[in-house]
Amino acid sequence: MVFWGQGKTTLLKNLLTQAHKRRMTVSVIVNDMSELDVDGVLIANTEIVDAASNNFVSISADSISSRSGIQKLDSALKNLLEKRSADFILLETSGSSHPLPLVRYLREHPLVSLKSIFVSC
Repeated sequence: MVFWGQGKTTLLKNLLTQAHKRRMTVSVIVNDMSELDVDGVLIANTEIVDAASNNFVSISADSISSRSGIQKLDSALKNLLEKRSADFILLETSGSSHPLPLVRYLREHPLVSLKSIFVSC
């Protein structure tokens, strides 16, 4: 869990750039509590991922760790997995999301495996 203004989106953009340089295919899911979806816009403007390429999904105006957020995450993952193969999927959560429900969900998901978690307090 990383709180607002701690550099989550900057870190994600740097990871995307590094993966792109190594010719790795990446999909991204961004969660922003705001209806304005600032983080989603910043990531979509990297020219590495975008919704038109079927490798980017933004979940806004909800906490991705809530029940409704987990349902949206499930839908986003299904969409990404059906439309494009990726070496890995990066998930940027909102600063208010709790990681435990996400860890449980991803550990039980039949089509993905949780490789690492970055938590900063």
